[in-house]
Amino acid sequence: MKIQGLKWKDDITTALAIRGNQTLGTLETCSTNSGSVANGGSINVDGSLNGHNDGNYKGAGELNFADKSLLIVDVGSLDGGAAISGVTKLSVADTSKLYLENATAGTHTIVLGTEAGTNIAENSSSGWSDENISSSDRMLKLKGIGTNNGYKVEAIAQKAQDVLLGVVVPNMINNIWETRENTNTSNEGIRFLSLAVDDKVIADTAEAVRTINSAVQISAAGVVTELQ
Repeated sequence: MKIQGLKWKDDITTALAIRGNQTLGTLETCSTNSGSVANGGSINVDGSLNGHNDGNYKGAGELNFADKSLLIVDVGSLDGGAAISGVTKLSVADTSKLYLENATAGTHTIVLGTEAGTNIAENSSSGWSDENISSSDRMLKLKGIGTNNGYKVEAIAQKAQDVLLGVVVPNMINNIWETRENTNTSNEGIRFLSLAVDDKVIADTAEAVRTINSAVQISAAGVVTELQ
């Protein structure tokens, strides 16, 4: 996966990808990356670690994202639940990044503690800062929400006329993103628009607008031809 603005080794040295709802209490000992380990219900994502010494393991329920770490969450697979639950302590370095895949407008729970009201944050700022949260979907603006018992991300659908300057179907795009249909891959038209808006597919916004407008013109021409 290519994430704009991030380079392996320079910006990121270790990564963890989450699909579906994961609970720390169900994890067994495993390696998440070179030197990064999960042990008995804890995860330590730290690219500076070497080997599997006892000192590299965190206590049960601890979730640590060290310097230059990356968490990738497939939001579309969460079904309204938390990406990682059963957390007793959350630690996030200032340079750690959070990337959301298949995101829709709304609030998504990334980390959830074991008990409501329990403070799991290592300090008051534990969590990812807004500038370190990203998605390839140009239409979504992301904002982190740290709580005592977890961490959430609010995804806000922006207006197409502001993001995709010159696009000829802004109202249609707005409706798709506002109703959270942008990840509906069963509809070929929506799938096309989602790919066009995705900066992993088309890096330049102006080119994305041209692609969408061209497709709309071709579609309209096809309708005229059928009516003749």
